[in-house]
Parts: sequence; C-alpha cells; structure tokens
Amino acid sequence: MTAPTPARKTKDPLNALVAGVEQMLSELDDDAWQQLVARVRPPADTEPKTEPKAEATDYPASWGYGTKGTK
Repeated sequence: MTAPTPARKTKDPLNALVAGVEQMLSELDDDAWQQLVARVRPPADTEPKTEPKAEATDYPASWGYGTKGTK
C-alpha cells in the first residue's frame, strides 16, 4: 500500500476523515485487508456473460439472414 497523505491544516472536515481512513487502512495486516475487501466488494460473476442470439428478424431483409439457402 502507499503511505498515507499528510493531513492538511484546514477546517475542512472531509480532510480529517480522509486522513483517518487512510491511516486506518495503512495499519491493516493482509488478513484484515482481505476480510475488508471481501465484505465491501460485490461478489465476482461466476457465470460467463453471453450475448443473446439474434433472431433472423433482427437483421434487415437486405442482409439476407433468415432466408432459405443464405448465410
């Protein structure tokens, strides 16, 4: 992991939050990191994505698909 960015001295509370999250994440060991990733990421797709097969009527008649004896 990368080193946390130094906190900026401003009144923006978002900077304090980001600095705290970066600090917490930098202190996680590998097992804790893997548990966190498994908890917050969506599960991977196990089924391959397939495109639906086009019907013969999905093509313009001038292409010749769906007529007897052609493509």
